[in-house]
Amino acid sequence: MSEKSNADSEIRTLLARLVNEYADPDNYFVVMANYYEHLTSGREGQRIHIAQIWFRFDSAWNVSLNDRGLLCDVILDPENPEVISRIVMPISHVYGIRKFDTSTEKGAHEIYDWPERMHWILPGEPPLSE
Repeated sequence: MSEKSNADSEIRTLLARLVNEYADPDNYFVVMANYYEHLTSGREGQRIHIAQIWFRFDSAWNVSLNDRGLLCDVILDPENPEVISRIVMPISHVYGIRKFDTSTEKGAHEIYDWPERMHWILPGEPPLSE
């Protein structure tokens, strides 16, 4: 199995855990990816690069994992919490996952990083390949 396949498998396992645990008020997750893509009507296909999305019971809903990636409805702008956006974060572009458990005194956390998967895109550069 290639290094990329191993990372994809590990990330998929951790994201499946996020899907099962994010609704617990004691847990929250942060997922970092090269981009997320809008699925919301009127913004379909728009990519936002250098993505960092917080998953918590009160800020992300309808979270699921499929072959396309991690899908969710999420508040992207805390100044406009009534605006909910549907997005997808492709597994092949996830480069970091953080899990925090606020039930412990120090807010225990787990850190998972894959820095080799991080790709910065500058304006005018071609889009990332899948």
